[in-house]
Amino acid sequence: MKIIKFAVNLVVCIALFAGCLFAVKKDKGSVQDFGLIQGKSWQLVKVSDSKGGNIFDRAKIDAEKFADIYTIQFDAERAFGKAAPNRYNAPYSANKTEISFKPAISTKMLGLFTPEGLSEDEFYKLLENAKNWNYSGNSFSIGSLTQAGASVTLFFIENSTKN
Repeated sequence: MKIIKFAVNLVVCIALFAGCLFAVKKDKGSVQDFGLIQGKSWQLVKVSDSKGGNIFDRAKIDAEKFADIYTIQFDAERAFGKAAPNRYNAPYSANKTEISFKPAISTKMLGLFTPEGLSEDEFYKLLENAKNWNYSGNSFSIGSLTQAGASVTLFFIENSTKN
């Protein structure tokens, strides 16, 4: 009888251990691992509203004037990058689906031009109002709210040049 109990307990332990190993392996490869976002430079390509309309579209702005605007990078504690035209950083926290930012601090250069559809202050407010994030391949998105409370999504692609 003791041998049967021992065998059953051993099988249960092996099954639990194998299940834990499988879960760890699955989680490491998860596309919702924020570590896959950190250490890379991301450039904003579009801000879309919940109806699919574009508030900001990089393809429609002057690429020469605005080549390096609206970028973001993450280290373990802060997000940083270049808005339009100022550099910024902001503390953030993220888990598997949610993200939040504290207010950004930035340099105070005067911008000669403002990109169509999204001012620097609006960009900062969208970060402050961020709710969730998603990662897929070389794209990263943040769900947020405008100052009026409308849902928007910020779409980023991996930037080949660092800020």
